[in-house]
Amino acid sequence: MAALAEKRQAIALNEVLIPADAAEQRRLQRQAKAGEIARIATGVYVRATDPEGQALIVRRNWQMILGYLFPGAIVSHLSAVVGGITPSGEITLTHPTRYNTSVKLPGLITVLLKGPQNLPGDLRLGNSGLYWSSRPRGLLENLGRSRTDRPRTGGKAVVEERLVDILNASGEETLNRVRDEARQLAPVLGAEKAFDTLNAMVGALLDTYAKGR
Repeated sequence: MAALAEKRQAIALNEVLIPADAAEQRRLQRQAKAGEIARIATGVYVRATDPEGQALIVRRNWQMILGYLFPGAIVSHLSAVVGGITPSGEITLTHPTRYNTSVKLPGLITVLLKGPQNLPGDLRLGNSGLYWSSRPRGLLENLGRSRTDRPRTGGKAVVEERLVDILNASGEETLNRVRDEARQLAPVLGAEKAFDTLNAMVGALLDTYAKGR
């Protein structure tokens, strides 16, 4: 608990403020009421009162904020392959118990989908409380179904682009290893059909690569 309190006190020195205890919570509430800071979510305040400033702070500090609001969540699906915030201004997170909802923050919409907690290969994002989908997990996730108006998966085009990048940068052995890791993850993710698609894509890509050499 002491370490968590120290972490939140350190946050309070920056542009995002998360109270370490009830006394600090009351102090921040008074500051927000006076218009000195703004509350953007339960227990989260920012040092900006205008919408544009709040949006900039949220986008700069989304890992810290979302890690506090949704500890243990995994940055997943399209967010995992585009570096976080998608072109539609969303972050997609996977969580085993908090899902099928979206949370709107200034400048950012967080979409929570149902899925297993962090799996072998998923990357811990420092002390934020979040994880990042591993490369094979992200590939499988992006072959799943998605909405057409605000896509949360990249589909075959994005996955193929990533596979080509892996092959060109690291060679056939690495690409085959990624496929093997995806095969192991598929049953845990309920992504057997996605793996069949991925497997076929890798096979076709390796065949084309071999013929071109």
